[in-house]
Amino acid sequence: MTTRSGPPRPPVAQTQAPAQPVQPVAPATAQTVTPTPIQPVQPPTATPAPPPPSLAPNAPSGPVTAAAVCCPDVATFEGSTGARNTYFGFDDKTNVVQNVGADEYWIPPTDAKSLPGNKETRDGARWVSVAVGREAQVEINFGGTFTNICLANCTYEIAPTSVAEVSSPKPTATGAVFKIKGKSPGEASVKVTCDGQVRGYFHIWCKQRATINLDVGAITTSRATAPGYSVAALTTVLNEIYSQTLIRFVVNDVGTVDLSGLPATHAFNVAEAATYSGGVFTSTAPFLTALDAAVQAKLTTAAAGNNTTYTAAPYQLFYYVPTSPARSAWGGSVINVGSSPGYCFFHDGATAASHNSMAHEQGHAMGLRHPSDGGSAGQLGHLRGTRGQAVTAMAATNTEPAVPAALAKGNVMAADPLNLLGYWSNKPARKPLRYNQWKSCARS
Repeated sequence: MTTRSGPPRPPVAQTQAPAQPVQPVAPATAQTVTPTPIQPVQPPTATPAPPPPSLAPNAPSGPVTAAAVCCPDVATFEGSTGARNTYFGFDDKTNVVQNVGADEYWIPPTDAKSLPGNKETRDGARWVSVAVGREAQVEINFGGTFTNICLANCTYEIAPTSVAEVSSPKPTATGAVFKIKGKSPGEASVKVTCDGQVRGYFHIWCKQRATINLDVGAITTSRATAPGYSVAALTTVLNEIYSQTLIRFVVNDVGTVDLSGLPATHAFNVAEAATYSGGVFTSTAPFLTALDAAVQAKLTTAAAGNNTTYTAAPYQLFYYVPTSPARSAWGGSVINVGSSPGYCFFHDGATAASHNSMAHEQGHAMGLRHPSDGGSAGQLGHLRGTRGQAVTAMAATNTEPAVPAALAKGNVMAADPLNLLGYWSNKPARKPLRYNQWKSCARS
């Protein structure tokens, strides 16, 4: 209700009009005349007094403040919190800044932002891979003073527009799912703009999804036993890891290849014997070359015996597990980086570890290198410069598990310890590949 101040106003007196005289009835009518009652006059309505000029009739409570800014200061992006199949590759390392937590383009969020001309500028921007005709999901977060209504007014521009498109509805809250759909091979950036200013961005790598046929088997000799392995489990691991590179595998199980019946003078037996020294098995290029030749000959002969023809897949992976008391000095190997087949030399019952080692060797077969390899600079960029440094404990993210602190290791990068091509001791956790590794991975 409205309140007033000041002295009270005097009441308004009611008035009454004078009564009208009663007219007599003619004498001819002999009846009693009843006078008509007089109706009182209604008093006039009181007019409220205006409030003093210094008082508002409905003043708001609390101090008076300026209107809030209705735009986010910054838009940042993280990996999808959904299932792994909701996204392909998410890379938060390629553009990692020198001083984490200080040099990212979004710190402080009120700084002016502009899309860099070089997509590998070390500003903390993320990379996302997406296949042509498919969707990749990330999570968008907004910071600063804003409302949900304002977020819907942000624009999400992909440049160039030929590479991808935003396929999700406009976000209406922080932490909203944000989807992009690949249109054609190439690279692009997503730019978030509000009120004429850039609020954030990330980069896109788009390719046609490739399918690679892969033969998998186990090799037995007088010095190696056949391990148990699961083609289905191995296929799952390979496709999970290499979905980052937009590659899927079709795996063919060639079974156990038994080389134990070869004569002692066979080139393979001679090469195999030379690799066992002091009870330790050490892979060598001559041994792997002889092993490959013996395996291919055995598979061809076996197929001919069944009236079929053996045609090797473009890539092959084999288990070769030395028998006790020998142990392997290496987890696996390829003859040369960029060539098939790949071999896994251990099987300790931890199938997740052995399958991850197979994925590691498959990476070598498709051209990927260790951080310590001379040719890896173009694949791992400045991350390689942290090789051999002690790893600082890292919290888990949407796309990678937590990493405990660890001593310096020669083939582990402190800035990217879980990289598939490194030597992190928790093998099943070695999964991430980075933008330049995506590009370097052979696709046929």
